[in-house]
Amino acid sequence: MTPPIRMIVSLALLSVFFGSLLAQQQTPTNVQDGVASQFLPASTPPPPPPLPTPTTVSGLAPLTPTAAPPAPLTAGTVTPRPPLGLPSPQPPRAVPPLAIAPAPPGAPMDPRFGVDVSNPQFLARSLDLMSVPWYIDYTSSVSDIPAGFQKALKVSSSPRAPEAELAATAKARPGMYWIVGNEPNVPGQDDLDPEVSVETLRYYAQAIKAADPTAKLVGPEILNFDFTCTGCAGFRTGRSWLQAFRSTYQQRYGTDPPLDVWSLHTYDLQWDTLPQGDYRLQTAQIAALRAYLDETPALRAAPIWLTEFAVVWGYDGITWFQRGDGAFAQPDGAFRVDHLASYLTDMVGWLRANAAPLRIERWFVFSSHGYKETWATGPAGVYLVDGLAGNARLTELGQLYRSLAAQTR
Repeated sequence: MTPPIRMIVSLALLSVFFGSLLAQQQTPTNVQDGVASQFLPASTPPPPPPLPTPTTVSGLAPLTPTAAPPAPLTAGTVTPRPPLGLPSPQPPRAVPPLAIAPAPPGAPMDPRFGVDVSNPQFLARSLDLMSVPWYIDYTSSVSDIPAGFQKALKVSSSPRAPEAELAATAKARPGMYWIVGNEPNVPGQDDLDPEVSVETLRYYAQAIKAADPTAKLVGPEILNFDFTCTGCAGFRTGRSWLQAFRSTYQQRYGTDPPLDVWSLHTYDLQWDTLPQGDYRLQTAQIAALRAYLDETPALRAAPIWLTEFAVVWGYDGITWFQRGDGAFAQPDGAFRVDHLASYLTDMVGWLRANAAPLRIERWFVFSSHGYKETWATGPAGVYLVDGLAGNARLTELGQLYRSLAAQTR
């Protein structure tokens, strides 16, 4: 989830400086790159746009980025452009270990907790470690769901899954939740005109419900509701996109979209305030969606799912540098586990307190493993598991999320 800034220094000097800084940063052993792979449908952010000829200012040049082309469905969330200008590099500093009360062995888990799986290798092992009941792995496969866990299926807006495949899955596993599309209001993700999304939802509703009338449809997966981002080019608000989507569906078919659950993602994309992690800004998006739905009497009882919530950049600062034909983001300062822990604790506390009055039925943190955006030198957000198979372990944030999930209320 971007505008590169060309550094007017030699690539050799950059290599020495950033190589030494990177060596001081800890990198998880199971990083899932944002580039398309056998596990994830596509790259999370668009690649950095071409760089215009800079004007030197103290050796550096702030640039005005160009728009990036849309990309297909992805597991991550599009990152709008970081701010122009470069922060001063900060030396890494120690962050004290977190004091986390472990989840009691065998403690029941809150059934509303979920996780977005960004690396499904050794899925059962990772889910056992995290122990939260629900997960999304950005596929509609039902052949490998580990015992004791619930999966929400996900289908892409483009290309659409074949009707025969949908029917076979729906009949094999009736009563499943089907999430349609991914961030239709954001360039680099689905980035769809509401009129196109209307026909996509109509296609899936007919194909899935014909095979399984008990199936539940989840959407529209908008990114935020009223807030977009700061220090970036911006994108269409979730509110305006959703209003156009509903209006078009009503005009064509005489009814509201046939969604059983209304969903959104929340990220506080404030590139002028690092590290990110403003839970108040994120929860305001959920409250605004609830108020919007409640304006229609027929939707007042409709549940909300928060299918992604997290922090894109958890470092104190960010520096952009040129490498080869692209621009990359380099962390400055510490990875603020303490700040992210406060964010997770406050976010979950708010969700629990408001779940009943706002009819928030389920929430999923992004993501299970370290997820490296294509424009970054390494993972920079929330992740719960480090390592795979026998050497897998919970990160401090993973321990915290599991502990929070065990505190049933």
